[in-house]
Amino acid sequence: MTRVAKWLVVAALALTLGLHWAVLQSAAWVGMAVKFSQQDSLGVAIGKTFDGQHPCQLCKFVEDGKKSVPKDEFSKTSLKLDGLCAPAAWTLTSLQISTDALPVAVFLTARPLAPPVPPPRAA
Repeated sequence: MTRVAKWLVVAALALTLGLHWAVLQSAAWVGMAVKFSQQDSLGVAIGKTFDGQHPCQLCKFVEDGKKSVPKDEFSKTSLKLDGLCAPAAWTLTSLQISTDALPVAVFLTARPLAPPVPPPRAA
């Protein structure tokens, strides 16, 4: 898949999830904070930005856009997962391991090859 195709898939997914409204709202908040901070202190400007009493044109556009998007019908329906949530007919028991099945001397065997003579020199 090419780079352009990947970006198109990401953009389509973002639009499907409604992330464009979040990006526009964030841009509106930054713009409002900058505009209000030119007149007041930063604390008052941030308070005016998020109090909901001083919306800008972009905030109104985002609000109207979110209202115009139809609600997903799938979210309104309730799923029945009775088949998946049925009580189990089995129980857990402790695991019994026989010590006869474990190879004890696997790591105790002698090394099959002798070390190299002469020993390797450090580089």
